[in-house]
Amino acid sequence: MKISSVDRSRVDPLTILGVVVNVDHNGLHTTGCRGGTINTKYNRKDLEHCETILKPTAVDSTSLPRHSIVANESLVGGQGLFHCDCRRGCETNRCKCKKNSVSCNSRCHSSMPCKNKT
Repeated sequence: MKISSVDRSRVDPLTILGVVVNVDHNGLHTTGCRGGTINTKYNRKDLEHCETILKPTAVDSTSLPRHSIVANESLVGGQGLFHCDCRRGCETNRCKCKKNSVSCNSRCHSSMPCKNKT
């Protein structure tokens, strides 16, 4: 299923991998992925067929909005990239990046020393 640019960051994939868990009497599909079941139903034309990569048993039964599912599946935690404004070495969980298990990047503090860069 395609993800709009509003819901994803620039580094995330353009589509999300999911599986159809239910089809209602109107032909609308309920889809799910590892992050949960999407509470919006989709037409067949909105979905793309791919080989079985994700099994229906791997789908979490929690019903969530598409935006939350995309944030759960995101490489960087959602639409916005994490960055901190630390004035010290980013050694503790006071650093927003370190707390979210993300390495500091050039948007954080380019000239300050940092122990959370890769």
